[in-house]
Amino acid sequence: MSAMKPFEKIVEQAIADLPEELQELLQECSIIIQEWADPELMERMGIDDRDDTPYGYYDGVPVGQRGPTDNTFLLPDRIYLFRGPLVEDFPEHDELVEEIRVTLFHELGHMIGLDEDDMEERGLE
Repeated sequence: MSAMKPFEKIVEQAIADLPEELQELLQECSIIIQEWADPELMERMGIDDRDDTPYGYYDGVPVGQRGPTDNTFLLPDRIYLFRGPLVEDFPEHDELVEEIRVTLFHELGHMIGLDEDDMEERGLE
């Protein structure tokens, strides 16, 4: 667990760099830091680990798809950040902070209902 502490500080820095409205949106979900995506999660994401390694994942019901009574029974939204691939692919501190910020933007996009094509149009792929 101690290996996560410096990474958690970098995540906090990346969150502080987000626009205020996105920081507010993040308050409505949990950020879970895992070393790598486990096989079950990779399957749920539809990713073959030989082809791709995700940096993050949004798990929840997008805001626009919630009905008026859904909020009572919904689990909290969760954004997973995968430390292993992020640190491996972005060894420089500033690059890592930037990629975590981009990953959070991307996952928050899913939270508000954007799909992968929408993300690509906005440069958040």
